[in-house]
Parts: sequence; structure tokens; C-alpha cells
Amino acid sequence: MVGRKEILHWLGIDSPTSRILLVLKLAVFLDMVGVGLYVPLLPFYWRELGVKTELLGLVASVYQISQIVSGVVLGYVSDHLSGRKNILLLSFLGSAVSYTLAGLSYQNSLISTLVLSRFIVGLVKQTMTISRAITTSLTSDEDRTRSLSHLRACATLAFLVGPTMGGLLSKTFNKAVPAYAAAALFVLNALMVQLVLPNDISQHAHSKEKTVETEEEKKKKEEKEKQEADKPKVLVRSNSTGAIQGIKDLMEKEGLGSLTLIKFLNSVFVAACHVFSSKYVTEKYELEPHHMGYLSSYHHIQEIWGGADSTGCFPGSPSAAAAAAAAAPFPAPPSSRLLL
Repeated sequence: MVGRKEILHWLGIDSPTSRILLVLKLAVFLDMVGVGLYVPLLPFYWRELGVKTELLGLVASVYQISQIVSGVVLGYVSDHLSGRKNILLLSFLGSAVSYTLAGLSYQNSLISTLVLSRFIVGLVKQTMTISRAITTSLTSDEDRTRSLSHLRACATLAFLVGPTMGGLLSKTFNKAVPAYAAAALFVLNALMVQLVLPNDISQHAHSKEKTVETEEEKKKKEEKEKQEADKPKVLVRSNSTGAIQGIKDLMEKEGLGSLTLIKFLNSVFVAACHVFSSKYVTEKYELEPHHMGYLSSYHHIQEIWGGADSTGCFPGSPSAAAAAAAAAPFPAPPSSRLLL
């Protein structure tokens, strides 16, 4: 007869650490579903509230500016003062307040309230950053890549579901309902994190279940520690607390300064194109919110397909053929597609 331990092991939640990671995955999924419910509707909010095209870029950049500020401040607070669980709670509850204000701004035609909501969510929205940090601290080197990939998969799956649901809600009711539904999801997330996650998540970072080590395992462990000790020491800074110094070091390295600047400018232009292309498409083709929801979900399906194809997951695809050629003793020149 299958017992409780066997079932928990099959589900991958037979330890405190695995249960924390499962809650994180669920929290990320619900969080991104909430984002997907609302974000594709933003062009309609701006248009119906009368935001002029020349001001759209400035208004839309409020979120990005506040994200830059909060990335540094909240990272330091989570690492040194408050703890990562509290930052997650702040992210969810702050997002709930922001999306509620967004719904009210649409119903009452208040541009200033919508701008304020984007500023607030930019300040507090660090769900993926904190979730990745927690996952990294809780997993071993062997399991870390897989666990981080699971987080990314949860976010991608959420963006397949969220935009379509948001479009249907706006079509069935009105454009404010998806924002309120997203706020409800954020509150649910906050309750789940508060009730399930321990307050001392950091204490689980290196607390593995105690097992009896054999002499061979001890010897391998000692050899590994010796190899690590012989490696040159590299200072690893937090994603946020050492951001300024990290950028300075990067700019000082030969060749990387120009590359970093090019990457920054590329990100700026891509963000600008994203904002104005959404406005252009909705106005030129007279799209409704549910159409944008369908298009957003379709876009993420393309991303999944393209990512799988680029790694050679589909037999017979150009990328799979290139991967097979690379494994041969005399590989053929890679296709230009792989160099993009």
C-alpha cells in the first residue's frame, strides 16, 4: 500500500525545502496570471482616459523608473533588514493596492490615479527577483538550474492563461474587472505566503536532511572542498545591493563598457517600440481587449516554441540539425539563425 511518504516523495514535496519551493512556484504562477489579466489592457486604459501620444512614453516610463529604484532598495532591505518573506508580502499587497487603483481610475476617468498605480506597482513589484533569490539560496548546485527553470516555466504558463482570461473578463463585464480580479489574486498570494512560508526562510538555505555519509562520500566531499579552495576567489555581490559597484566594474572592463551601453540602448528602444506598437495596433485595426488578450497568449506560445526549437527539442528542425552537427567530429558551420 502506498503511504503518505511515498506520495509526498512522488510529488517532490517530501522535505521542508521542497515544500517551500512548491509554494514559490504556485505564488509566481498566480502572480503572473494577475499581471497577465491586466497589462494587455493598458493601451485601452491610456486611450480611453485621453492620454496623448506625445505623453504616452513619459507616462509609461513611470513604472520602469520606479522599478530601478526599488530593485536596489528592496534588495538591500531583504538581504539585511526585513527578510525575503516580508518583501514578497509587500510585493503582493502593494500590487493589490496598485491594481485596485487602476480599476478605480478607469471607472472614474482619473489619469493621475492610473499613473500613481503604475508608480506604486513599480516600487513594490519584485516577485521574480525575490523568488529567484530564495530558490538560489535553497537549492544545491546540481538542482539550482532545474528549480530556476521551473520558476520561469510557471511564469510563462501564467502568461498563456492570464491575457486570454483578462480579455474575456473585460468583454463579459468591463475593463475594470480584470484589474480587480488581479488584485484579488495578489491578496490570495499574500495569504498563502503568510500562512505557509516560514518566517526564517534563510535558515533553510543550507539545511539539508542529515544522512549518514560513507567514507567514500566524505573523501569526495573533502576533495571537492580542496578544489574549491584552490580556485581564485571571486566576489559575488547581491543582485541589488552591489548593483552600482557592479555596473562600475563592468564599465571598466575592456570591451564590456561599449557592449553594456549597446545593450542598454537596445532595451530602451525595444521598450519604446513595445509601448507605441500596442497603441498603433489597437487603433489601426480597432482591436478590442479580448483580441489583445488572444494576441498576447499567442505571442507567448511562439516564445515557447522558439525556445524549444532553438535548443533542438524538435527532431528535424534546423536547430536540432545544427545541434547534431555540432556534436559531430567535424561540425558544419552553424546557420545564421543560431547566431542571432
